[in-house]
Amino acid sequence: MRYEYSTGFDTNKSARSQTYDANVSYKDLTQVCKTITGKPVLKAMVILENAIDGIKPIIYKTHAKGSGHKSQLSGKQGKFPNKASKLMLKLLKNAYSNAQSKGIDEKSIVVLHAAAFKQNVYPRYKKYFASGNVLGYGKYAMFSNYSTARVELIVGQAGLLRVKKPTKAQLKLMKKNKVEKQPAKSQTTSQVSQEQQKVTKSKVIDVKSETKPTETKNVVHAEKTSKSEVKPIQAKATGE
Repeated sequence: MRYEYSTGFDTNKSARSQTYDANVSYKDLTQVCKTITGKPVLKAMVILENAIDGIKPIIYKTHAKGSGHKSQLSGKQGKFPNKASKLMLKLLKNAYSNAQSKGIDEKSIVVLHAAAFKQNVYPRYKKYFASGNVLGYGKYAMFSNYSTARVELIVGQAGLLRVKKPTKAQLKLMKKNKVEKQPAKSQTTSQVSQEQQKVTKSKVIDVKSETKPTETKNVVHAEKTSKSEVKPIQAKATGE
């Protein structure tokens, strides 16, 4: 299945990559995307590697329940999202290689856009006996659902402006124009086919006219000559 990007930039000056159905917390991914956006690609790679190695945490401005205040962040709340950082580092390397293949200057490549979304939620129930607030098995037991995430990333030259996406009304007009153009093409093809049929018919008629009339004329002439030869002989016979 194809997922469209939420925003767009000039394709000649930008490169992008995305992943979907990722078994990663979308809440962690949103905070990682916020720390990366607007930074040079090489610097963003260092930030992600530091988070993976446990050197410097990533700031959590939202979804920060239970996260401690870190001294590396001057007392701000933060975590070390290992799984999310690995996924974003993989995407960032992919987009960076795409930008290099397009010939974009490596020093000017910046993370233009990074976003994460909650994608699918699959309900799951506890198989074993649950104790606590709710007792029992199956759907009556407290258990979190399995959710997946989708991430998109765009890198390119610094200072690029976003390309406005067409509105719903503009998309409808575009579809109408396509529908109107299609019958015109079919008519032209039918007209061409009819003209070809006419040409072929005219050729066949010309060939028939060249062959058949000459044969009939020759036959008629032969009949006349044979009759004219026979009649005088009969006259002579009767006269004598």
